[in-house]
Amino acid sequence: MDKGETMTARLLGVLRAIAAITYRVSKLAIVLALGLLVVLVALQVYFRYVLRDSLVWAIELSTLLMVWIVFLGCSIAYRDNEIIAVCVVTDRLPRRLRKAVALVVDSIMLGFLVFVIHLNRAILPMVARTPMPVLRISSFWKHVSLTVAFSIMCFYCVLHMIEELSTIRAHDEESDSQ
Repeated sequence: MDKGETMTARLLGVLRAIAAITYRVSKLAIVLALGLLVVLVALQVYFRYVLRDSLVWAIELSTLLMVWIVFLGCSIAYRDNEIIAVCVVTDRLPRRLRKAVALVVDSIMLGFLVFVIHLNRAILPMVARTPMPVLRISSFWKHVSLTVAFSIMCFYCVLHMIEELSTIRAHDEESDSQ
């Protein structure tokens, strides 16, 4: 194992450790938000149908929680490779070509994620000044969820690309030695 391979292996180890922590924190945030969402909806039903009153703030808070759950859930689905994909063609390709296509798809995905993050970051200062009508907190907290989740997805995408490149390189070196 040469110096470059050792550095790549160390980098991959660090990136995988960061990815594991990010994954656990995202899952915990989703579980907590989902638990709070269930409590809020149950309270809202109780107040509306039993007490004949309404918790006006519960709907807005539920919406905020749902936005975070969905976007963080997308990042987890991406990391777990559970995003919808049409694999009819790529599954029939030779292994090496399939990996190359995966790198191209990851590159396109990374470009899309960065573009959306850039667009969202441009509107964050504007929505930061706009309070949510009932909760009176900044709309920033709703919109920043996209930037956070897509940034996590960018990290997973880059990690996946590095892993793909290292497996292609290892496979090439294995072929060369035979």
